[in-house]
Amino acid sequence: MVLSDEKGSDNDNTDTLDKGDFAEFFDFGTGIFAAILFALSLIAYKSLKTKRILYVSIAFALFAIHVIVSRLNLFIPEIESSMLELILSIMEFVALALFFIAIMKKESVKTKTINM
Repeated sequence: MVLSDEKGSDNDNTDTLDKGDFAEFFDFGTGIFAAILFALSLIAYKSLKTKRILYVSIAFALFAIHVIVSRLNLFIPEIESSMLELILSIMEFVALALFFIAIMKKESVKTKTINM
């Protein structure tokens, strides 16, 4: 026995999250946010000149590029999905490694001593 809703149709209760539009919106938003954070961290690097900020800036750039590369199959259908998945996985790994390096790296503080 098949249960159906009052209208007699099984397909009327579609979930709006199943359409994928909501997830793609957040994926695109993540890319835009990463690009903004990349620009801000690059500006911070130019004024501070610390390698930690440079590593963070490159990691944010990788996350922004990640969104573009993840949509490459829409523009270049010939690209294999296994190759695309490998590229995306490597980019995520490198970005996370750069964040780790930026957190763990100790900057050398240059102090001036006054000789009297």
